Amino acid sequence: MIIIGGGIAGLIAARELSGVYQVIVLEAMNRFGGRIHTINEHGFPGPIEAGAEFLHGKAESTLKLLKEAGIGIVSVEGELCQTDDRTQDDAGNPGNTAEGREEESDKQWEELLTQMSVLEQDTTLLEFLNKHFGNEKYNSLQQRAISYAAGFDLADAGKVSVKSLYAEWSQHNEDRVVAGGYGQLIDFLVADCEKRGCELIKNAFVTGVGWGAGFVEVLGQGEMRYRAEKCILTVSAGVLQNGDIKFNPPIARYHEAATKIGFGNVVKILLSFDQQLWKDGVSFFLSDEEVPTWWPQPGNTAAVLTGWAGGERALALTALSDEELVEKALKSLSAIFNLDLMLIRKNLNSSKIFNWSKQNTVRGAYSYATPQSHDALKVLTTPLQDTLYFAGEAIYSGPDPGTVEAAINSAQRLTSQLRLVHEK
Repeated sequence: MIIIGGGIAGLIAARELSGVYQVIVLEAMNRFGGRIHTINEHGFPGPIEAGAEFLHGKAESTLKLLKEAGIGIVSVEGELCQTDDRTQDDAGNPGNTAEGREEESDKQWEELLTQMSVLEQDTTLLEFLNKHFGNEKYNSLQQRAISYAAGFDLADAGKVSVKSLYAEWSQHNEDRVVAGGYGQLIDFLVADCEKRGCELIKNAFVTGVGWGAGFVEVLGQGEMRYRAEKCILTVSAGVLQNGDIKFNPPIARYHEAATKIGFGNVVKILLSFDQQLWKDGVSFFLSDEEVPTWWPQPGNTAAVLTGWAGGERALALTALSDEELVEKALKSLSAIFNLDLMLIRKNLNSSKIFNWSKQNTVRGAYSYATPQSHDALKVLTTPLQDTLYFAGEAIYSGPDPGTVEAAINSAQRLTSQLRLVHEK
């Protein structure tokens, strides 16, 4: 059994199948973990997360795995701080109080969720808003919904599924983080896979897969060549959509299905300061700035902030240099905190930028559902002649899509099926 991709889905699959098959995991990067990457960076007082950071929703499979590994979690506590510099209402009338705008905003949001809950035929967010909330009085609601979809789900409003958004937005589960970073879980899985006899190979950049019923030949850079009876691909939706791995014979139907799944990008900016410049008791700062979302380290008193720009904002920032991105970040914080820009610059100790779209082994951050995802996943979860299989956070239709939980569940569902087939 060859598994292409050594992220958490690939490692879970290897671990679960190690007693059934002789397993080889091929990872293109020089490390395992994929979009889970905890690092210790000079100038930062502790580990920082380049990729996945939060446990969203119930995360039962993730929590079970963390418990097995003896890794703790930290709850995200504090209030949401929303900055809003509008001095007019949506009809252009000045003078509405902040309290009045907030009350009206909450009322409209509940109206939005109610309308989403009774939707029969799935559609995109943009089509939904134009149809049900096209009146001028809903201008702010439209912008809020589009911004939230882009920021949290990294989703294009013209592509993302309303039904999937409602499933997420109607939940009220707490967020948590992994104490000490998600990277510990990857270390645990790597060690466990090796203990179980799996062969884990880094820097194995796969370029092609030749296959037939019961036979797979995986080709890579240089003279890399591996053969097996079966192959699981746990690469990102971005890699599948871009056609980075060439199949012989081609699997056009599966490639087309992959393009029907949404795949977003994010620019993540971490800043370490000499002293804390923001008020205590805040879990997230939300704004309309170029880097709109920020959060301090949960359960940590370190003066470190994480900035997050997803969707179209991420696309606008992608072409900038790290220095330009840091400047955009500092200007955003100056507006959010209402502090002098020079004061913020003076207190900046270190910075680190992460842009997953520039990683040719990933080509983005994580997936989101479109109205076509349901049919696409029917294709991608169907094995090709019991030889080629797909798994990963994008190959998943349950709650909390685009998460570590989704990746784990996708891999576990596939391996359960493979074990049953093998036992027969």
